[in-house]
Amino acid sequence: MEIRSDDGAWLRLRPTGYQGPPPETPDDDDWLFVAAEVRTAGGRAWSWRQPCMTTEEAVDLAGWLRRQGVADFGDRAAWHAVEPNLSFQSLVTGVGRVELTAVFSYESLPPWIERPPLAQVYPVPLRVSAAQVLTAADQWERAVRAYPRRDPG
Repeated sequence: MEIRSDDGAWLRLRPTGYQGPPPETPDDDDWLFVAAEVRTAGGRAWSWRQPCMTTEEAVDLAGWLRRQGVADFGDRAAWHAVEPNLSFQSLVTGVGRVELTAVFSYESLPPWIERPPLAQVYPVPLRVSAAQVLTAADQWERAVRAYPRRDPG
């Protein structure tokens, strides 16, 4: 998926494959590698690839994005995975307008950020239309269909 902010910031996010073999038991999570390319409004850019969400979380992200695209003015919401590398926050700022903030931490921090302390995060606000959020939800949903949860091996 790709989300481009009015101020020049953007985020490209895509699943790139499973981490390891299928889960051994039905209770085990099935992890996905996710690749990201990020550019801030100030023009700084970086990329990363990490096993940062499960197949279930990837599906959930599509639904969460879709809900943000139709939320009411003033609504706030957050999405996070078990692994804290990537999370999202949203605020509906006006009719058809959403501020979607991608929050990066741990291995997904930009290279110019010092790693310690562990609580370090780097937010990138994306000021977009609700229609863009819905398009991103559709793009993400199509991309994650290639990686359904695998049956335990």
